[in-house]
Amino acid sequence: MPSRVQALSSSGPNPNQLVGAVVGGPDLHDRFPDLRSDYEQSEPATYINAPLVGALAYLAHSSGQL
Repeated sequence: MPSRVQALSSSGPNPNQLVGAVVGGPDLHDRFPDLRSDYEQSEPATYINAPLVGALAYLAHSSGQL
C-alpha cells in the first residue's frame, strides 16, 4: 500500500473512490480541475454534504417515508 504522499502525487488510478460524494465544485471561472493535488476543490467534506442530507431527510419525513 503506498503512503499518502505517494498516492497524492501518483499518476495512477485513485486508490480510494467515493461514489456519489459531493465535492467542492467549480472555481470562480467555472473550471473544475479534477486533480488529486487540488484537494480544496475535489475533497468531499461534511459541510458540503450535510445540507443535501438534511434536505433529503426533511423530504423523506414529510412524505411519510420515515
